[in-house]
Amino acid sequence: MRHTFAVTHILDGCDAQWLKQQMGHSSIAVTLDVYGDWFQKRDDGQANRGAGRLLGDKVGDKRG
Repeated sequence: MRHTFAVTHILDGCDAQWLKQQMGHSSIAVTLDVYGDWFQKRDDGQANRGAGRLLGDKVGDKRG
């Protein structure tokens, strides 16, 4: 359950320092050693940027 908690929050955009405190890790290095790959997989806004490149400014516009 701890891992699910951590990964869910990472993918929702939490800060590594906040997660460190929530998980009770002794240092940020521990947090990043365990969950660093998940932070790299998170890219806030990537889907919207990709859609914007494909569809221009009409993202979400059903008329287009």
